[in-house]
Amino acid sequence: MLAAVSGAGDSGGGLDRAAEDTLGRLLARVFAARAVTAVVDVGAHDGGYGRFLRESVGWTGRIVSFEPQAAAFERLAAAAASDPAWEAHRLGLGARAGRETLSLHAGSTLASLHPMNAAGDEILEGSPPRGSEEVQVSTLRREWRRLGLVDETVFLKTDTQGFDLEVLRGAGPRLREVVGLQAEVAVLPLYEGAPAWRDVIAWIERRGFAVSGLYIVNRAADLRAVEFDFVAVRAG
Repeated sequence: MLAAVSGAGDSGGGLDRAAEDTLGRLLARVFAARAVTAVVDVGAHDGGYGRFLRESVGWTGRIVSFEPQAAAFERLAAAAASDPAWEAHRLGLGARAGRETLSLHAGSTLASLHPMNAAGDEILEGSPPRGSEEVQVSTLRREWRRLGLVDETVFLKTDTQGFDLEVLRGAGPRLREVVGLQAEVAVLPLYEGAPAWRDVIAWIERRGFAVSGLYIVNRAADLRAVEFDFVAVRAG
């Protein structure tokens, strides 16, 4: 029987404090070593990752956040409003542009463009579905020039509840301009159509990235790992 997931918070992706501190130190090193000038934050929810960058990583540079969910975006926009280097866009990102259905849950960080599967229903039994929302989806490739990212050295973070590989595919050739990335990978996928974690990491490695860090986000009640935050850097 798999019950509620352990691990809470969204600042570093649901990490406990020790792992969050370790991730923060790694990101600070990556940003310095790769001369990062902008962080693209996909699946920003209410701005937890942006706050983590400011407060834990010490990042003062540009943050470009994307969040399609209406209620979460309101909180994200409020968090970014007083920060001139932080911009928020109400938009989902994926492999293709169009209108999509976002599945909503009582746990607001669990909204996904994939429906939850049976494992997700069982593990996340405290977060029942609460309807859906039609959202606009674009691709990183389409948004790259519009947002001036051609002039930036980009670190990409994506946390989209089983949709991260679609986000990466939607970058197209622009992914070659990304110097590092952070993605959430699922050992035990909670959403229909979500890829296995080894497949996501292998896909990223084939595109010239090397593993830099792997941090557990949460475990099921029976102690099986559910998700990890995965950090990679452009090799060479």
